[in-house]
Amino acid sequence: ELIRATKVKWLVADATVVGMCYEVAKKLAVRIACFSPMPAAYLGTLLRIPELIADGFFDDNGIPKRQGAFLLAPNTPPLYTAHVPWGVAGGPEVQLTFFQNASRNAQAARLADMVLCNTFHDAEAVAFELYPEILPIGPLFADGKTVGQFLPEDTRCIKWLDAHADNSVVYAAFGSTTVFDPSQIQELAEGLELAGRPFLWVVRPDFSSGFGGLRKAWFDEFENRTAGKGMVVSWCAQQQVGVHLITS
Repeated sequence: ELIRATKVKWLVADATVVGMCYEVAKKLAVRIACFSPMPAAYLGTLLRIPELIADGFFDDNGIPKRQGAFLLAPNTPPLYTAHVPWGVAGGPEVQLTFFQNASRNAQAARLADMVLCNTFHDAEAVAFELYPEILPIGPLFADGKTVGQFLPEDTRCIKWLDAHADNSVVYAAFGSTTVFDPSQIQELAEGLELAGRPFLWVVRPDFSSGFGGLRKAWFDEFENRTAGKGMVVSWCAQQQVGVHLITS
C-alpha cells in the first residue's frame, strides 16, 4: 500500500539479500534495478547456473559432475568446478545452502529491468563481453565509513601498519565465508613466514575446519615465532587496510 501511495517508479536493491522484494515489485509494476556489490564475473556466473547445470557441469544441488576446468565462453579464463562461488564455503551442507541461496538470488535478479554492478569496464573487460546485460557503475565507496561487520574489528592493525614502509606488508584475508582445512592453514602460515616480509593476516575463529586442534598444537607457536614480523587478527577494518599505502 505504501508503494502505491507514494507512486514508486523504481526499486534498487541488492539481489544477494533481498530477492523476495523483486517479486513484490514486479506484481506492483515497479521497475527493478538489481544492484550487485560483487564483481561482474562473480555475478555473471551465478546468473548462468541453469546453463551450467544443463551443460552437465553440476547437478541440481550444485555438486560438480565433472572435475577440472571449463570455459564459460571462448577467450575467457578457465573456471574450475571446485572454485565456483558456492563451492568454497565449508562442507557439503554449507555448500548446498550457499548454492540454493545463490540460485534463488540469481532467479530473482532475472526479474530485473536493469543489472548494476560495483565495478568498471577496464577491470573486467572479458566479463562484460560475456555478460553484456550487466552495467558497471563503480567503483563505489562509502566515504570511509564502514557499514556492517561480521566480527568486531581489531583496530590495532592500523597503527601497526603505520609503523612500516610503503608497500612492505603482505595483507592476507579471505572474506567472511571461506573455510580452509588445517593443512592449508599451515601451508599458508609457513608461506607468510618464509616470504620474509611483514604480514597482516586475518584469521576468523571459523576460518578452518578443525582449527581448534591446529591452534593448540601449532598455531600459538607460529604466532610467537613471528611476533614482531607479522600480525594476526580475527577481523580488521578492511576498507582502511585495503587503501593503506603500506599493504601489497
